[in-house]
Amino acid sequence: MRVGTPSRAPGCLSEINVTPMADIMIVLLIIFMVAVPLATSPGSVALPRADHATEREDGPVVLTLHADGTVLLERLPVPGGPTLRLALERRLRGIPPEDRQVVVRALSTIRL
Repeated sequence: MRVGTPSRAPGCLSEINVTPMADIMIVLLIIFMVAVPLATSPGSVALPRADHATEREDGPVVLTLHADGTVLLERLPVPGGPTLRLALERRLRGIPPEDRQVVVRALSTIRL
C-alpha cells in the first residue's frame, strides 16, 4: 500500500443509480394519466330545457294518406284541398326548391 493516497473500497461506485428514479417517474406518469381525465370531466350535467322549442325540420316532409281519406302531414291531420296546400307551403317555406323533398306514404290499394 502506498502512503499518502486515499484507499477506496473495491465495491464503491461514484455513479448515480437512475433505476429507482425512473420507476418513480413511471408511477407518477400513470397516476397523472388516470387523475387528469377524472378531474377534467364534468360528470353528469343537467342541461336546461327550452320552454318553446321547435323540432328540427331537416328531413323530408312526410305526407300520409289513409284508406278512409284522412291526410296526415308530419303525423298531424290536415283537411285536404286548399288547407293541405297552405300547410305544405308553410312547411316548405325557407327551403330552396332543389332541396325540397316530400315523401308520400300510402297503401297500394288507395286510388288518388
